Amino acid sequence: ATVPVKLEGGDQDHGGEKKEKGEGHDHDHGGGKKEKDDDHGGEEVDSHWWHDPTNVEAATGKVATVLGRLDPANRSFFTDNAARYEQELNSLDQAIAACVNRIPARDRKLVTDHDAFGYLANRYGIEVIGAVIPALTTQAEPSAGDLAELEKTIRAEKVKAVFPESSVPSQTAEAIARDTGASAEYVLYGDTLGPADSEAASYTGMMKVNTDRIARGLTGDKVTCDFD
Repeated sequence: ATVPVKLEGGDQDHGGEKKEKGEGHDHDHGGGKKEKDDDHGGEEVDSHWWHDPTNVEAATGKVATVLGRLDPANRSFFTDNAARYEQELNSLDQAIAACVNRIPARDRKLVTDHDAFGYLANRYGIEVIGAVIPALTTQAEPSAGDLAELEKTIRAEKVKAVFPESSVPSQTAEAIARDTGASAEYVLYGDTLGPADSEAASYTGMMKVNTDRIARGLTGDKVTCDFD
């Protein structure tokens, strides 16, 4: 199934002001790609939509609606649970925004293992400087020229951290960090949840862990996120 760039009902505006449904507008996912809601012009669609909690909130309502149609006798069960989860997601969105807002704007420069965090960056005002694998899939391979250009950009932008990902071998990200003097201490969950016994085992837990690690990495541990 094709995953939309922005699920209807999601909140694209960082200030929390919802766009009118059906309103066509461009999206910048942090990596320079701009796409419209209703016309992707043949461009590759970023499928990592879950890194924006407002997308997951919109998806939750859609799932509950479909389940209610399939099982009318339990419709209220689905809608009630969806409503509770939507409240949890709304609180998560606000908490992430509050933490990211504590990161100085000059430090909100993100470099990850692959181009998976455009939705998170776009939602919370973080600039994606580059990725070790400059693609939406981890199956791609960076060239020597790609890596040299990324290191040049990291130095020029004074990026403090390169973030490896749990599902991608970390050697290249760590080598780039060593070459540029950046940290590679904090590993993010780009395409997976964390282990079953970890704080990142659920969607909301994964988002909290990622945000805290991003805040720590971008500020040299000067900003941490307290989600309690």
